[in-house]
Amino acid sequence: AQFHAASREGHMAGKHRALGTEALPTRLGTFDIVEVIGHGASSVVLRATPNDQADTFIPQDSQVAIKYLTDFSAAQLQSFRREIEVLRRLDHPGIVNILAHGVSDSRPWYAMPHYSGPTLDQGWVPRRSDIPLRDVLIKFRYIAETLAFVHAQGLVHRDIKPANVLVKDDSLPLLVDFGFAGRFSGSSSREQLASGGDLIGTIAYIAPEQALGHYVDARADLYSLGCMLYQAIAGETPFVGAGEEVISLHINQPAPRLRFADASVEPRLEALVARLLEKDPRNRIGYAVDVVRELDELLTYAGETPLPSVNYVYQPRFYGRRPQLNALQSAISSAESSSGLGVLIMGASGAGKTRLAMEATRETADSALKLVVAESTSREHSRSSAPLSALQGLISEMVEYCGDSSPRLAEVFGERAGIFAAYEPRLVDVPTFAEPQPLGPADARDRLVRCFAESVSAYARHVPLCLVVDDLQWVDETSVACLVYLMERHINALPVLIIATCREEEQSFHIERLETRQP
Repeated sequence: AQFHAASREGHMAGKHRALGTEALPTRLGTFDIVEVIGHGASSVVLRATPNDQADTFIPQDSQVAIKYLTDFSAAQLQSFRREIEVLRRLDHPGIVNILAHGVSDSRPWYAMPHYSGPTLDQGWVPRRSDIPLRDVLIKFRYIAETLAFVHAQGLVHRDIKPANVLVKDDSLPLLVDFGFAGRFSGSSSREQLASGGDLIGTIAYIAPEQALGHYVDARADLYSLGCMLYQAIAGETPFVGAGEEVISLHINQPAPRLRFADASVEPRLEALVARLLEKDPRNRIGYAVDVVRELDELLTYAGETPLPSVNYVYQPRFYGRRPQLNALQSAISSAESSSGLGVLIMGASGAGKTRLAMEATRETADSALKLVVAESTSREHSRSSAPLSALQGLISEMVEYCGDSSPRLAEVFGERAGIFAAYEPRLVDVPTFAEPQPLGPADARDRLVRCFAESVSAYARHVPLCLVVDDLQWVDETSVACLVYLMERHINALPVLIIATCREEEQSFHIERLETRQP
């Protein structure tokens, strides 16, 4: 079973309505649809063929599989977009590659090569009696090699399971479904801030730290790989039972020894699985390349592809900064009491600002505040960021809250729906939508800033909010102006906490205006 913190309710504004099979398109991009070959919770997989408009690198007689969103919420749309972004970055023989992608009727899709082979849960995990264990271990060796490549890019898959591994016609495994992929510090040498507390993954294979809603790194994938390897050998996953029971076992119960299920297991293989299944990530086998090497020695096997070097280190445990954390906890309590404020964490590059903000988000897990992390960018893309791009995630959360409730839509957006429709197209469908009056650039921006503050204020009266903005110095100017106005005019009487990090050597005029309390 999969679980995710996002709401699954279908709303007019909060969620796209489901498409029946009869309403599916007959063509997507330069591909002609042949048939439906798979269904998911929010998407279908279509078999298609390229037409005469297709790119020349796609053979005319080939077949492709197209993943097409049909019934989805804002969170599922974000997951799908993340998957496309990740797959476009990754070029590896063990990862499905994107041939094309696009949008049809406001529903995104992407095309990939069509593979007729089974997934790993169809005969391999647990393995059929006619499949030698050596063949299974060779497949795991290649899965670990692929993970080594993924992790070297600073990415963690977060949903490693047999159903997400295809077995190609040449018997090599192919890793799919990167919709839950997230960043960790990886090779970038800096922390990556994302919402903590979201439960993402598959219960039978989830790492303890992931089940607890903590920030995860590559070692969470290795725990999931260990669960799969245990299942392949023993015939069942390490922990079996109902959902909540299995989560508790992952967190608290040591994994059973492999020899209890199969006395013929080599001690070295049992030790490898046990190290993968360590509860504490610090005690777990550290890197996917180490798993590859262990399996190579067990199998006296040599792969043909050079292994990537380990160019990343793991996040140490957080120590110290108790006065700053106490101040942040006080700010959370203040916001819960409808006495909102903004906290600006200033410091030089590498001083630990993002890590402190990460610890603050952990504190919100036990509070009444809804945690939203602003879309982050980088120095390279800061100047090209679209207006309000950092705050689009918050606007989507507000739309999700309103759903198809006319009173909520009227209160949170009202006549402002037309102002926000350029940033959240679902608002075009709400009853209060009206085209905004044309204004000059400066006046239009001032109107957007005021409307943002008014809508967030209306939302926060029902949903207490903690908004975290990392690297404020790189956020688009419109978003910064919205935050400044909200804090100067509205925040004191709202259950709202804004936590922002900023390099002290790069602050702008707008950032200097922030009325903040520095921990």
